[in-house]
Amino acid sequence: MTPDQLITQARNATWMDTINYPDTQGIIDFNFVYQDIIADIITGIDEDYFFNIAKGDTVANQEEYNITEIWTSPDNVRINEINKVFIKYADSDTYYTEATRVNPTTLTNDTDWYKVNQPKTAPIFYIQDNSIFVYPAPNVIVTEWLKIHVIYQPQDLTISSTEANILIPPRFHRTIVSWIIPFIYAYKSDNNGFITYSQIFDKEKKDMIAQMKNRNQSVIQIKAPNLNQYT
Repeated sequence: MTPDQLITQARNATWMDTINYPDTQGIIDFNFVYQDIIADIITGIDEDYFFNIAKGDTVANQEEYNITEIWTSPDNVRINEINKVFIKYADSDTYYTEATRVNPTTLTNDTDWYKVNQPKTAPIFYIQDNSIFVYPAPNVIVTEWLKIHVIYQPQDLTISSTEANILIPPRFHRTIVSWIIPFIYAYKSDNNGFITYSQIFDKEKKDMIAQMKNRNQSVIQIKAPNLNQYT
């Protein structure tokens, strides 16, 4: 369902209309609810939800690369975590080499030393502010030489966003509705309704997290029966 449809469902469940609970308020509450549920998924499910891969081009003799410049899609997202960094040093490289993350405070030499002398077969990287620093620095321009695995934070939506823009699986969209409902009661200054339906949301959220876990199912193995025991 779209944000508009989900807000309408919550509005209908509380006997409200677009006059008493306008779309301008509905989308504000929707996005608060959406981001709250997204945060619960990220922290409650250790399975790399909202994973994506970004690639960036090299600049000769440059070791610092701004993460927001590497990232291109989805637009305007916040990177929560960088899991891995992979590097190529020439267009002729068939495969990326995984860089090892290091703590810059433990490096024994000045970074200028690693920029030149760190082996290309064993690159390293660290993150400071909004940048990735990689060593050795490439000495040629290479298209999409840098690849990063990230966990990103989906951005707020608009009333006209589509169902595909909602990055929570559709079968759990009811959880969004169940959390908007208490906000409608709060908008009506109905404290009892807010408390009651917040408790319903808490149960819906726990059920959602439980069902979203363990997506990777191990291969089921079966054995042919031992026919000897029946003869």
